[in-house]
Amino acid sequence: MKKGIILFFTLLFACTAFAEITINSPASIQTGKVDFSFRTRDLLYEQMANVSAEGGISAQDFETAYDTYDAEGADEFSVPAGETWTVNQVMVFGSYSAAGPCDLANVRFYADDAGMPGDLLFEHLDVAANPDVDGNLDITFTDTELSEGTYWVSVQGRLDFGTNGQWYWGKQAAPTIGYELHWQNPGGGFGGLTSWGPGSVQWPDYSDFNLSFALYGTGGGGQEYPESYGSNNDYEWIVNVTFGSINNDSGQDPGGYGDYTALVADVNVGDVIDLSATIEYDANDYVYAWFDWNHDFDFDDDGEEYILAEGVTEAGPFTVPVTIPNVRYIGETRLRVSLKWAGAPEPDEIFSYGEVEDYTINIMEGGGGLFPLSEGFENGGAIPDGWTQEYVNDTVDWTFEAGGHSGNPAIPHTGEYNALFYGGSSTPYATKLITPELDLSAAENPELTFWLCQQTWAGDQDQLDIYYKTSPGGAWTLLASYPDEVFDWTEISLALPEGSATYYVAFEGISGYGWGVCVDDVTVDEAGAATGTFHLYLWDDYGDG
Repeated sequence: MKKGIILFFTLLFACTAFAEITINSPASIQTGKVDFSFRTRDLLYEQMANVSAEGGISAQDFETAYDTYDAEGADEFSVPAGETWTVNQVMVFGSYSAAGPCDLANVRFYADDAGMPGDLLFEHLDVAANPDVDGNLDITFTDTELSEGTYWVSVQGRLDFGTNGQWYWGKQAAPTIGYELHWQNPGGGFGGLTSWGPGSVQWPDYSDFNLSFALYGTGGGGQEYPESYGSNNDYEWIVNVTFGSINNDSGQDPGGYGDYTALVADVNVGDVIDLSATIEYDANDYVYAWFDWNHDFDFDDDGEEYILAEGVTEAGPFTVPVTIPNVRYIGETRLRVSLKWAGAPEPDEIFSYGEVEDYTINIMEGGGGLFPLSEGFENGGAIPDGWTQEYVNDTVDWTFEAGGHSGNPAIPHTGEYNALFYGGSSTPYATKLITPELDLSAAENPELTFWLCQQTWAGDQDQLDIYYKTSPGGAWTLLASYPDEVFDWTEISLALPEGSATYYVAFEGISGYGWGVCVDDVTVDEAGAATGTFHLYLWDDYGDG
């Protein structure tokens, strides 16, 4: 998208006692500022870089009193052969006749019918439009999957004219990309097209016949890493990256990107290896790195980002220790190092000044279970990596919150989150919260320790059961049961029998209309690593539960 000044001309079609409803945006000047830094991973399609000076078109879902003016615009795009896109966001340039805001929008996807919108395929009504003060919309909606082919996207601003005025969809300047925009006004209030027709028919005196929009989501013909580079590396660039057997001296990489993926560092799970980078600096430079530990072709997972330097005016080397985690992945994956001026880089960003280099690491050992395990559920309210849930009765999830339901208890044992199972019913809903795979094969006296709180609500009580199994496909064995109230956070320790290299522990919450089962600060370690024992209803025979 480019910085530009847009002059909107007015074409008046109708008039009310309060204001005019127009088919084009009213005369005004709007300045659009370009942020030169933009993310690349989720961008699927964009035509926003050539803003039209002819103004926007009416594309609005009015209130009932003005239904005759409801109008839609649409423009086409294509999903390349062999690809499937999952679209969940569309951005459009827009403007207002008054102050707005346009808080809601309708988004529709149509099939292509010989160069015009055909059958309606997907419709998202009254979704969040997330407008800015000028009327540009950043609309989000549920995942919409599109296979290869040509489609039409339609955006309608949903706002009431009587209180908020009109919203207009901005256009792109000539030359026309693909087919012309199409437009329809089924109620005929504007006196033009009442079914889909090309923009040149509705506006014969105009010359710009594309709409501005960008589509975001996920897609592609295969798994590839997101693009990232510095557009100008004349002022700062990466001089050296060292990690394990990689010790690479480099100059200014063409185009601000260096593909050094032919250089491979072999690593083993548990190794601690220094990552260092030396730079040719300017001022206020930032150096970040990312490891795609789980080889999912992104750098978004917890524990994948490393900060080497921030706001520096020196060459380095800048060094951080890197512990190779047990990610249950064996083989080659990606290391990305990024140098950016005047701000922290993102792993999928194109920015103005700096440089990006990619390398390969080869994880030589992995796939075994964890030991020891320590989990405080501090994952921003999401289930921690490697943990899973297994529904036993109905589909009530464990959640990760601060305390129990309605503040009973009010806070976690430590930190900001604990695990919570709350069914809100006397029906015995039940779900297991399961640890990652554990390797207890070399443990002498493995012990599970956790903190429990489950408060009674008006005489009603939830229950926690503890299970274990020794293989992924094995049967669960009941280890302990806690059917009574535990009013305050209480530490519990249990010896874990039958240690194996593929061991799992499950916390099964069972609803009884109490305030919920709360679990925090779970560890599996050698006995003696944690203290304090609290046992209720223990079974010695480890029979199947």
